[in-house]
Amino acid sequence: MKQLSSLILIHKEKHPENKESLKVVDEKTVFFLFHKVIDEQYGRRGRMVIFPSKCDQKVLFVKVASPLWAQELLMERFTLCKLINESIGEEILQDIRIVHGISGE
Repeated sequence: MKQLSSLILIHKEKHPENKESLKVVDEKTVFFLFHKVIDEQYGRRGRMVIFPSKCDQKVLFVKVASPLWAQELLMERFTLCKLINESIGEEILQDIRIVHGISGE
């Protein structure tokens, strides 16, 4: 499977006139990368209890199902940001904010 950063480079090579087109990463892409990193770090159980809710100004807001998971993410938030940033090849996140409690589930 190709890395997202390599796909961006391929796109930039094919469309050199549109260099700015992929500099802004949308929220869905950030959520996808976050889920991928959570799967790698915590497995299926992590994905079942950790949910991204929004991304605003390089801060990802995440809802968790228990205080245990909130504490785990609080301790690992900069590592998770680093892994997400490395997967895309640029800094798209600076911090992760954690909210305990998942409503409607």
